[in-house]
Amino acid sequence: MQNISILTLLVLTLSVILCSCGDLPQDKWIRNKEQAIQDARAAEETIHLDYLQCYALSYHEKNNCLGKLIPKYVRSQFVEESSYTAHFQYESEKLGFVNFINQHGLSCDAIKDGPVMVPDTETYLAKCANGDIYLFRFHYDQKKWLLIK
Repeated sequence: MQNISILTLLVLTLSVILCSCGDLPQDKWIRNKEQAIQDARAAEETIHLDYLQCYALSYHEKNNCLGKLIPKYVRSQFVEESSYTAHFQYESEKLGFVNFINQHGLSCDAIKDGPVMVPDTETYLAKCANGDIYLFRFHYDQKKWLLIK
């Protein structure tokens, strides 16, 4: 009986210690992800289109492009938080494609997964939540997106 009460006391003490330590890393990651998605959805269309311009660039060029956008558009407390900046970037890119499609008078309510590159044709395939599918090409020399279909 005394062993049970000691064990109970030990479990309670450890629980109090763990609770007082603050957030677990995964809690912060989840909070940052949710905040990034919320912030990207609330951001202006021009921000989404700026992120879209970085999407198809080579690894080095994309890092340079994002390096200019992050301090410009990400709130200062999140600039060094990769769990925030990566999700803000991803959501902004998807919204950039949606805005680009809508600017061409076509219908796209949302893109759940980022567009996929089709290597044989050097195009990107985007599937909208409403079922519509669009094909894009990025002209690297002009740094400009074209909607093919």
